[in-house]
Amino acid sequence: IVANGNGVNGAARRFGNYFTSRGFKVTKTINSHSFDHKNTKLLYSSDRINDIQRILENIPCHLDGKNIIGLKHLENSVKIIIGFDLTKIN
Repeated sequence: IVANGNGVNGAARRFGNYFTSRGFKVTKTINSHSFDHKNTKLLYSSDRINDIQRILENIPCHLDGKNIIGLKHLENSVKIIIGFDLTKIN
């Protein structure tokens, strides 16, 4: 799942296509509950921990540890919330 967390029109679709072109399966693109995400966040379920390194190698920004968050309720999924830090990436 790729979510638009910055309010820029088409951000989730754009980065969904970006990840798809790199071999990832993007199941949907959505708007986040808010558009005030300064930094991109990577949320994942513990059973997807092996996918995280590959995502980090392909995401076009640096994510520090506080923006990589394991959550039990995601149930076998990964969610990337696109923040303002990716608005300048082409």
